[in-house]
Amino acid sequence: MLGNYKDDFIKGILDVIFNKLIIIKIEVEDDINAHIIFETLNDRGLELCVSDLLKNYVFSKSEDYLDEVADLWKGMVNNIGDNNIDKFLRHYFSSKFKLVRKEELYKEFKEHLKGKRSLEIKKLMEELDKESEVYSNLKNPTHEFWGDEEIEDMLDELNILGVEQVYILLLSAYDSLFGKNVEEFKKLLRLLINLTFRYSTICRSNPNELEKKYSRIAISLRKKEISYEIICKEFREISPNSQIFIERFKNLEIKNIKLAKYILCKINEYLLKEAGEKELTININKINLEHIIPKKPDLNWKKFLEEKNLNLDELIYRLGNMTILGSEYNKRIKNKFFTEKKSMYQKSNLPLNKELLRYNEFTKEEIEKRQFDMAKIADKIWKV
Repeated sequence: MLGNYKDDFIKGILDVIFNKLIIIKIEVEDDINAHIIFETLNDRGLELCVSDLLKNYVFSKSEDYLDEVADLWKGMVNNIGDNNIDKFLRHYFSSKFKLVRKEELYKEFKEHLKGKRSLEIKKLMEELDKESEVYSNLKNPTHEFWGDEEIEDMLDELNILGVEQVYILLLSAYDSLFGKNVEEFKKLLRLLINLTFRYSTICRSNPNELEKKYSRIAISLRKKEISYEIICKEFREISPNSQIFIERFKNLEIKNIKLAKYILCKINEYLLKEAGEKELTININKINLEHIIPKKPDLNWKKFLEEKNLNLDELIYRLGNMTILGSEYNKRIKNKFFTEKKSMYQKSNLPLNKELLRYNEFTKEEIEKRQFDMAKIADKIWKV
């Protein structure tokens, strides 16, 4: 039966190739005419991505510099990766010229390049090659590029938050500040992390409004028409205030493990500083996220939840139901009842876990109280 199916499948493929496939060969006199035909065919057939269209247009205008432009384009792709080229080109254009939507990017780029000579096209590609390396290292920071662990750590923080619009401004900030005023670059980076956390991660405010502001500030920064102080003022004006932030944070549910660990690590650092204790270096990739009321509760938990009339689904992803653990984490008791888990928390030297020892039981009330306390601390940590 299976053999017959394979035979029919192969026959079907061969029938398409021999009887239905049409190959059209179009010969042209030079590269420029080839690019014109390529664009014309695209207008009448399956739509290509922006980078394919732009590549074709840029190559058609490169003339004597075609080989160099082709190498620069290849360098840009190697820096970014094929899947991210359109996103990079949009962020670059929005950072330097005007905010542009993906649907309008090719048209705007083409308009910008209209009338430019081949040497100017080559210079543009040199700039894109350079900025693509910056873009790549903003998203995936390497010590070889930055040579500064503080910047690398902050960029890792930003990447955990998972936003894209911020790279519009960071491309501009690198070009305008990094080589001239590294400390100001760092201050701006920290400001952007805090704004991103408040505006996007917690309050989920309008991303389009933020993107408009990023583009306008980025263009002004490249032209040296705006100062760090004015940027701070503009961001404070749109940053959610303490009341809104705390209200949103105290009801937060998180299913992203890395984000949850990041928030809890930051709160733990704050508690250490407040207590005047020695700061601990915590590797976010090596710590364990612990759900106090576990995802798979044992019989004692199930009985407890039923007696207290608690819905596990409403509690499990609340940040107040989470903590972080290092080597003291014991997989064998992760689903055990709270009184048994306390032996694991007892071994921890993290202040985030010390306060759990005060509780005799762990219910919705403890989760909400704990998360409200976290919200007030978070408001101080991620201040704009």
